[in-house]
Amino acid sequence: PSLNISCDTSKLISFQNNSSNANNFFWKFGDGFSSSNHDPIHNYISGIYDVELVADNGICADTIIYSNLIEIGAIINPNFISNYNQICKNDTILFSNTTIDSTDSWLWDFGDGSTSNLENPTHIFTYSGDFDVSLTTSIQGECIKTQYVNNCISVFQDPEINFISNDSVSCSVPFLVSFQDHSPDIIDWQWVFENGDSSNLQNPDILFNTFNNFDVELTVTDLNGCSSTMIVPDMITTDMINSDFSVNDSVICDADIINFIDLSYSNSSILSYLWDFGDGQTSNNQNPIHQFLGTNNFDISLIVENENGCRDQLILTDFITTVGPPTANFVSDRLVSCPGEDINFTDLSSSLSNISYWEWNFGDGSKSFLQNPTHQYNVPGIYNVSLIVGQGNCIDTIIKDNFIEIVA
Repeated sequence: PSLNISCDTSKLISFQNNSSNANNFFWKFGDGFSSSNHDPIHNYISGIYDVELVADNGICADTIIYSNLIEIGAIINPNFISNYNQICKNDTILFSNTTIDSTDSWLWDFGDGSTSNLENPTHIFTYSGDFDVSLTTSIQGECIKTQYVNNCISVFQDPEINFISNDSVSCSVPFLVSFQDHSPDIIDWQWVFENGDSSNLQNPDILFNTFNNFDVELTVTDLNGCSSTMIVPDMITTDMINSDFSVNDSVICDADIINFIDLSYSNSSILSYLWDFGDGQTSNNQNPIHQFLGTNNFDISLIVENENGCRDQLILTDFITTVGPPTANFVSDRLVSCPGEDINFTDLSSSLSNISYWEWNFGDGSKSFLQNPTHQYNVPGIYNVSLIVGQGNCIDTIIKDNFIEIVA
């Protein structure tokens, strides 16, 4: 037949005769009607019918009977069940077709914009709420019917996470932090801290031993068995700050100017600088310049503060020394000499401060750093002699041209 079942109260059914070696046919449609056509069409009304076909070739005959082959006015009620009615987001739920009749087509609508054509599909709901589910079934394109179940599936909301800490920033380590979770209806806690620690307590105390920024992650499970995860980036900060500076030379002449170079370090941005130069003057510049007046020793202090309120101070006692400018001068015990003879040079330089540095240049490529050196010339000639004296960066130079003559 063109179909076996229909939910209509009447239906035209076409029969296809597949008999062979026969030329006479007799159909009985089970409702009191018959036909001798090869491929008859018969109009059925509601009921269930046997169909019989007798085929013969004038000598032999054969009969085939199909019981309950045709059902007209069938009543098919789709039905289904699911393994869960209440679930968490992203859980997998199984739907099973329990329609009594042997349907061969299924269309599921899960109420969230998703559908399926499987007989027993699985589905994942990705957001919370109450969802209507429907199943539409058919047989051979007939008996199309839909079963609706309002609020069939309830998908719980994710747990709302709410946790705090008693402190979040420290300028030193170790740093002990107490965490408190205030999320409602929670039965399980899984904490992960970026310093490598973890905890399953509701309110753990965690010790941070290194300087850094640390993420905090909490996964909670509520009474419904649903879980949520929250990550707070850089929730905990242990901020190292170190004040440091340098100068090109710490010993200078009276009234010279010094460039101070900030070498301070912090994990976060440094916002303020306070220099104290030990002479009653201060500066808020990062790399200030300063002129020192008078000969003295000066303590230098630098206080730095970063964006998290962390401060550090470096004090260098007598870091800067100002000295009076020297006046270079010298003599020698002879001005004319023979090769290889000793010539004694005597420093006559003067200064208001101590002189700690001497650099002699004898004009023959030789140098000395003694205050009163002795030198021998090996080659006849006339030589310029120079002397540099001073302390630190405060120096003076004298050059005496044609000062020494060496004769053969």
